[in-house]
Amino acid sequence: MHVAFLHPALDLSGTTERALASAAVAHGLGWRVSVIARPGSRAPALARRGVELFDDDLPRRMWRQPFALLRTRALLRGLAPDLLHVTDERLAGLASALATSLRIPYVLEVARPVREPLLRPHPHLRAIVLPCRTFVERAVNRGRAPRGLLRVVEHGPDLERTWRPRPRDGECRPCVGALGHLDLDHGTSVLLDAARFLKSEGRAFSVLVLGEGPQEDELRRAARRLDLAAEVTITAPAFDALADVLDELDLFVSCTLEGSAGWLAHQAFGAGLPSIFSAVSSSFPLVEDGRSALLVERADARQLAGSIAALLDDPPAAQALGRRARSSMLALRPAETYARELAGVYEAALATRASG
Repeated sequence: MHVAFLHPALDLSGTTERALASAAVAHGLGWRVSVIARPGSRAPALARRGVELFDDDLPRRMWRQPFALLRTRALLRGLAPDLLHVTDERLAGLASALATSLRIPYVLEVARPVREPLLRPHPHLRAIVLPCRTFVERAVNRGRAPRGLLRVVEHGPDLERTWRPRPRDGECRPCVGALGHLDLDHGTSVLLDAARFLKSEGRAFSVLVLGEGPQEDELRRAARRLDLAAEVTITAPAFDALADVLDELDLFVSCTLEGSAGWLAHQAFGAGLPSIFSAVSSSFPLVEDGRSALLVERADARQLAGSIAALLDDPPAAQALGRRARSSMLALRPAETYARELAGVYEAALATRASG
């Protein structure tokens, strides 16, 4: 069997980490795996896993990019996959056009809360995969998704490595980190405002924002405007294992304004890194407030600053949160569950094709 992934860009984001895990599941089934995406910082990690990479800037507005559509269609025709896995609902229109012309069944993932009717039924659409149950009703009501096609496959990060606190000395400032796709929903601006409050209190700290996205340049300008150039670093380093990056942090913050605590947040939480989450709906099943992590109202920079200060001032209490978070995730065995459930989605999609 051969599965081809359509992915917007191999940048540092939770959607990319989930795509890497999905490709590993397919590879583990003994399938040929191809990924068609715009190159980015995570491309080397994918290539090292034996996956075929094809650089392509996938068109989202096909009526404006007809030649890009023809190029992608020609590439897929040459690859002749048995199944398409489309990792982002913003590629739904492209997926339906390609599936129609090439007669390929496809699986469509929803990476964020649906705001438009993108998920209408299609003859070759076999499943719509959601990362959490809180997305279901919005997918039906706003996305026009057929309920019978919805499959919830929750994030399944690798929990083999445990976060370990860095030794503190007089020259080592505590480091607060945020990871993900830097768009408006990520809420990184809230973290910058919280950092401004912390600096006004005379605190020594650093903020490391790891990610790429449309708000990247604006966030850098905002850091300079808030006089945080010395405290804030925004970058997307190359790395093989996410745990290598998490080891550089003392505290993880998920500032999501709308959506879910994504793959990267689940990875940090499961590694035992002391964490703070914004109180969006998907955080409540994951976080036991005050026991496994702290919850703060979304977009409340002052409350976030207070929670950061509380955990940085009490490292033993922060580390206890992290240990309880890791224990709760280990009990769920998320990586095994993710692999099993995604493999089930694939097998059902291909069985439907065979019976058709």
